[in-house]
Amino acid sequence: MSEPSSLYARVRLTASAFAAFQASPLTLPGAYTDWHVWLDGQRYYGQISDDQIATAAHPEPANTVGAYLAETTAMGTFGLGSHYDPITATWLFRLIECSENYLDFVLILSVLRAVARYKDLPADPTNDDFILIYPFLWGGDANAYVVITPGTSYFSATIPPTASQEADASFTALYEALRAQGDLD
Repeated sequence: MSEPSSLYARVRLTASAFAAFQASPLTLPGAYTDWHVWLDGQRYYGQISDDQIATAAHPEPANTVGAYLAETTAMGTFGLGSHYDPITATWLFRLIECSENYLDFVLILSVLRAVARYKDLPADPTNDDFILIYPFLWGGDANAYVVITPGTSYFSATIPPTASQEADASFTALYEALRAQGDLD
């Protein structure tokens, strides 16, 4: 039985920066050098070599971030997908069922981490801009926490409680809405 983790990303940036990010080409995992800083602290079946990371590629036909995000959302059972709020200048990307495979995490994180190149607003004062992959539906330890700052992204072993609470609240609201609609048994 598959027990996929959920993915929650929240980043503040202007509408024009978000549009540029969506129009940008996909970033391949080889563009980042810190994968093993994160992977070496995780528990998963098998190993992911530097060669696997360097040669990992995104499935066709997506050739822009916007197309990739749309396709990724469409593949998920309960994907919330990508949403930009122009009032708060905040982009959210949420997948309640992302994956349980660390190579899949590497691929999607390589795309999402690229938002740092377009980030042009400070983070919310109460919490960093971040990407969190964790087993919302199943409980347990987080798989990845990435902090997004203007121009860079990095893995952090420390997850602020506010980040977990924010993601939990978002997914709980989705879960309850689906339950109320009768979409969950």
